[in-house]
Amino acid sequence: MKKERDLTSGNITSGLWAFAVPLMLGNVIQQFYNLADTWIVGRYIGNIGLAAVGSSYTLMTFLTYIIIGLCLGNSTFISMEYGKKNIEKIRNGEPILIDREILSVESQMEEFMYLGLRKIEGVSRTDFQNYFGKNVDDVYGEILDKLEEEQLLEFSGNRIRLTHRGMDVSNCVLAEFLF
Repeated sequence: MKKERDLTSGNITSGLWAFAVPLMLGNVIQQFYNLADTWIVGRYIGNIGLAAVGSSYTLMTFLTYIIIGLCLGNSTFISMEYGKKNIEKIRNGEPILIDREILSVESQMEEFMYLGLRKIEGVSRTDFQNYFGKNVDDVYGEILDKLEEEQLLEFSGNRIRLTHRGMDVSNCVLAEFLF
C-alpha cells in the first residue's frame, strides 16, 4: 500500500526530518564509497589512477549539481500544477504548460513608459511611434505637459526623461502613466 504524506498540514519538523534523514544517509554512503574507491585505486593502481579518480570527482560533482538544479527548476512547475489540483496530469507525466499573460496594447504602452523612464536615456518618441503606431503626445500629452510643468520630466530632442527632481520622486511620476 502506497503511503501519502500531506506536508501542508501537521508538524513541519517531523515532515522535514522524514526528507532530510534519507538525504543525509545517502551522502554518508556516497562518502564511504569515495573513501573505498580512493583506497582501492591508490593501493592497487597507484598515483596516476588516484589522480584520475580525484579529478573525475570534481566533474561528477559538477554534473550532479546541474541535474539537481534542473530538478529544482522542474519542481516549481510541478508544485504549481499540484496547487491547481492537477494531480492526474502530474502522475501521467503530461507536459506542463506555463500560463502566459497577454498584455493589452494599453498595458504595453504603460509598461513601455514605466520601464523606459527608469533608464537614464529615457523614452524615445520614435520608438514609441514604431511600436504602437501612435504618437506619445496623443496618448500621454496631458500627463507629459503636467510633469514637465512640475519640472519632473524634460524633453531633449526625440527623448523624454526624468529630471533630477523627477528621479527623486520617480515612483510618483511613473504612477501617472498607469491608466
